[in-house]
Amino acid sequence: MRPFVAHTRCSRTGSLRSRAAERYRWLVGTGPDTEMALLVILGSRLVMSVGIIGYLVRVVRDAEDILPDHDAAPMPETSVSPAAA
Repeated sequence: MRPFVAHTRCSRTGSLRSRAAERYRWLVGTGPDTEMALLVILGSRLVMSVGIIGYLVRVVRDAEDILPDHDAAPMPETSVSPAAA
């Protein structure tokens, strides 16, 4: 993979321009760190949408009430004392 693929797509002098770079150019600018800022913005939008979708899906939202609690079984007692082991 070429190391500067995102940079050439996001820079104003690059031959290829992505729609995301054009959409967020007013926010991230045209400098050398444009691609990193764009990745942060798109990643945060993805995480935010996953959270919103998780809230809208009833099974996920009510998982605390739907799933039964785990009751741990008591540990069996052994006849070996800890000092002898």
